[in-house]
Amino acid sequence: MKLKRIIFSLLTAVSIVTFVSTSTKNVKAATPDTNIRTELKSTPLTKQGYVLQVKSGYDNKVYVGKENYKRVLSLAAQDKFLNNVKTVKPSQIKNVKFRVEKVVDIVNRGAGAPLYIISSKDKKYSCVTTQASLRCIYWNDRSVQSVINPLKKIYKGSGNLATKKSRNYFNQSVKAANNLPKSSKRTFLLNSLKQFKNDRSMSIEGTNLLFFGL
Repeated sequence: MKLKRIIFSLLTAVSIVTFVSTSTKNVKAATPDTNIRTELKSTPLTKQGYVLQVKSGYDNKVYVGKENYKRVLSLAAQDKFLNNVKTVKPSQIKNVKFRVEKVVDIVNRGAGAPLYIISSKDKKYSCVTTQASLRCIYWNDRSVQSVINPLKKIYKGSGNLATKKSRNYFNQSVKAANNLPKSSKRTFLLNSLKQFKNDRSMSIEGTNLLFFGL
């Protein structure tokens, strides 16, 4: 699916987005019905590192090669780079970790989700996609299931911290995270839990990488 068609379809989806970021470039993306002005933005999510995977089963094309990554950044939403370039399916790169590099944000959209430009550490793989098709690597990490399992119970229940049961599960998760050996993994999980405590919901878009793709 071409990037401009993705942006156009996202205008019909209702979402809540909060970003503290700096605009680096303005571009215009044409659709069959309208002109959509977008902004390529930096985001604090970049600092959280390579903690994402592209979920299988989505109609995402992951671009191969550093040059294609550079074209993604430079052309953003203009849709000129998507034809005749080498791609792979997410299922072919299950173990590749990605980081959020930029946000392609639709200016003055009444509704709609942002697009994320993500890349692997060596910039060999890159993709332009939405939060729904990404997933934090730690949900399947056996070494931190003591942290994740209580969160799974919250997700299957209310998905927020409004109930006493959810808050108890949350406290279990925090305790387990504090007991992990000091590492970047522990830091990420504790920061994510702190963000969850502030948001009080798993469904607030664009703020907590731990809950991407849920």
